[in-house]
Amino acid sequence: MRTSPNTVAVDTEMKEENWLTFRRPQVHNKSLTRYPYLPHQHLNEINDLVDARDMNMGAWFEAQVVNVTRRKAANGSCAVADQQTTIPEEDVIYHVKYEDYPENGVVELSSSDVRSRARTILKWHQLEVGQVVMVNYNPDEPTERGFWYDAEILQKRETKLIREINAKILLGEAGDSLNDCRIIFVDDIYKIEEPGSVCPISARPLKRDGPVCKACKDNPNKTCRICACHICGGKQDPDKQLMCDECDMAFHIYCLNPPLSEEVCYCYGCSERVGLFILALALNCSAPINDKNGAEAKDWRAGKPVRVVRNVKGGKHSKYAPVEGNRYDGIYKVVKYWPETGKSGFLVWRYLLRRDDEEPAPWTKEGKDRMKKLGLTMQYPEGYLEFDAPGKGKRKRKSAGLCAFYLIFFPYKLTSQQKSLIRSDEANEKLWNEVLEALKDGPKFLNKVEEAFLCICCQEVVFRPVTTVCQHNVCKDCLDRSFKADVYSCPACRYDLGKNYTMQVNETLQTILTQLFPGYGNGR
Repeated sequence: MRTSPNTVAVDTEMKEENWLTFRRPQVHNKSLTRYPYLPHQHLNEINDLVDARDMNMGAWFEAQVVNVTRRKAANGSCAVADQQTTIPEEDVIYHVKYEDYPENGVVELSSSDVRSRARTILKWHQLEVGQVVMVNYNPDEPTERGFWYDAEILQKRETKLIREINAKILLGEAGDSLNDCRIIFVDDIYKIEEPGSVCPISARPLKRDGPVCKACKDNPNKTCRICACHICGGKQDPDKQLMCDECDMAFHIYCLNPPLSEEVCYCYGCSERVGLFILALALNCSAPINDKNGAEAKDWRAGKPVRVVRNVKGGKHSKYAPVEGNRYDGIYKVVKYWPETGKSGFLVWRYLLRRDDEEPAPWTKEGKDRMKKLGLTMQYPEGYLEFDAPGKGKRKRKSAGLCAFYLIFFPYKLTSQQKSLIRSDEANEKLWNEVLEALKDGPKFLNKVEEAFLCICCQEVVFRPVTTVCQHNVCKDCLDRSFKADVYSCPACRYDLGKNYTMQVNETLQTILTQLFPGYGNGR
């Protein structure tokens, strides 16, 4: 088979899917006659550095061509064309590999989604309205760096302080466009290279990642307290810099005042914050504070109560974690606390907490029965249940039917002692008459009790209640604080109680509330 000097012979017995996988001849003048099978504007070949579009989001990413093939026909065959026949653009398939995302493997893209690597930064005076360029934009956080998109410049704006442009982001097949987007990274705007201006692998351009430090833009001549020493801002002596284990800032050893004296490196500010956090929980332990070695309580029940809420993520460490979401677990006490080195090599403080609550634990049979009786259900964010997971259908509230069963067939029942106590509380007879009407509503009865006997000061169920002469119930501690502030009126209606008012706790009401809400006064 004869060939002209400016053409490349094609072996007709070459495998169909690899028939365009040839190397570029080492010539300086690109000519259409060199590759008659490829359109002139798509002369990207194996090992060329290109920009490849992500079909889902419309952004361009740096990639490298690893193969070039022809799209198979509808019947699955790919006949070899005549040498002088130009293949249509839509039939050329580029096999590319993203440089920053090697885990994606080799991706097949059409010729319209692959182009020569952008490598020319445009200066401010080179930007013109109507020009299509490559810009960095973040649709979710416009003030942060994002991905690279094609954009048409709509407006240029320059003041003494800032330069910015308004542009229309072009998404290609991923979407129509994003109109009137404010582009703030005007120093990183690239020219879209002309078709055929190949960037050879030997002349690899700089990465388009942008500066690592937003404050100094990686200028080695500028002092910066973000990427360099947080005290002096100097970038000298990197071998004499330490990183704070908490805030991850760098510090020169000779800039630290006072000098480091501990094995673990915390800067002065973080050392104070970490110390305060450790101290806050350690103060609840019934033992003297020891911020060096920790401490253990001899009588752990004498410590201050701590309310614990468990998250589903705790299931990796504890079998008592909830199956879904967050769950209130009750009152706990700190038994002991101690420092140790964690898996990552950092110093961590461990705390042992033990449950000290009159109510049954939520993971026990009694606790589960109590939750059903109270009608407690999982509270989902708005729209969570309506979210349609692909292939799984809509989420459903599992316990809704069971709670409705308790609500309809099991009205709330009071014990004979509770009924007797309610009759004895004559000062709140009117309130109890309204509340008892909710017995037929099952668990909602307790909600009604909470509403009726809510302290107007602390907005919680009254504890050690004082029933005033104006028929209002207030916590004794809340009323004491009011009197200490020289306010001698009822917090609810401003009725003048007088400076010498005798605060007598309504023990009958307190007994009823304790039976209806066991342990509600713990920690108050």
